Amino acid sequence: MFKKALLVTSLVSVSLSAMADGSGWINDYAGVALGSATSPNPGIGNNANANVGEVGSEYRVFAGHEFTQNFGIETQYNHYHGFGGNVADGSAHSFDLLGTGTYYFDRANTIGLVGKAGFNYATVGSYGLTNGGFGWVYGAGLRYNVSRQFDIRADYQRDQLGYANNYFSNAENTYTIGAAYHF
Repeated sequence: MFKKALLVTSLVSVSLSAMADGSGWINDYAGVALGSATSPNPGIGNNANANVGEVGSEYRVFAGHEFTQNFGIETQYNHYHGFGGNVADGSAHSFDLLGTGTYYFDRANTIGLVGKAGFNYATVGSYGLTNGGFGWVYGAGLRYNVSRQFDIRADYQRDQLGYANNYFSNAENTYTIGAAYHF
């Protein structure tokens, strides 16, 4: 199912990129981000003593297309911290499709406030068992365009992971710092 979601999201992104105008603005970008992920409810089910760990690292690989300097679309792959606690070891992943909006504070469009919202398909696995589902995403952050082809960014993102049952925490809060190359 994850491969189907990845394929559909990639096709939508490529199709929308092909419809964009050739105005000279560098519209496409790709990048990476590293940071921290927290789970608001790290327990398994209703058993508060069954802790799977609540804070860890997160990395994100992303690519996007900006239709204008203020609006775009972005796809992301997120790998959340491998969790471990007194019950289970495992990991969680999500693939996101987001709409983005940027408000620049200056006329040169170098420093901006970025908002994003969309949906994801996420999986969590432990001891050979995998659970997954569709959920939603939102976030905000700051972006600094170092040059026309390079930006650095810091953001907060909430992934509601959409699991079908209550065995694992169904949300991840992430705080990341990253960079993107525009081409």
